[in-house]
Amino acid sequence: MVLMIYRVSGYILKTVKRHTILTGTAAVLLFFCAGLKIIAHDRLERNTYASAGYFYIEEIERENGEIEIEFNIPADPRTVQPECVIIDSKPLTKDELSVKFSRRGDKIVITELPQWKNKVIGIRLSGIRAADGTVLEELPPVFIDEEQEYEREDDLEYVYWYWYDTHGGKPFTE
Repeated sequence: MVLMIYRVSGYILKTVKRHTILTGTAAVLLFFCAGLKIIAHDRLERNTYASAGYFYIEEIERENGEIEIEFNIPADPRTVQPECVIIDSKPLTKDELSVKFSRRGDKIVITELPQWKNKVIGIRLSGIRAADGTVLEELPPVFIDEEQEYEREDDLEYVYWYWYDTHGGKPFTE
């Protein structure tokens, strides 16, 4: 009887160890796959953002003869057409527009034309879509001189403090 109990208990121990190892291995694989899913992206790192619900310009920077425009999510390159880029109230022509995209697709670089040198220019984008089809939030023209930049967060901070000052010190809640 003791021998039988010893054999059964040995079998149970082996089975439990085997299941523990299998369960542990399965858990490690599950967490590894979940981690891969979270950080997964294609080779070019494009379209890795969840739909943000809106598509906007984060920053416009003008330096070294180029205008760099950064978006919150990748832009669809097919929608960046000459008539979408408006400089000094005039849409660009195909000959005037020279655009390069970043690998992720969230930045575009426009080569400046000679007539824009040493001059403040008004930049406006219209009709551009994100990779997920969301239409770009339209801004009034952003006027920037050479070596200057526009940042959305600065604009939002200004709007917050304007609200705060004009509403008797009440914080912006909506």
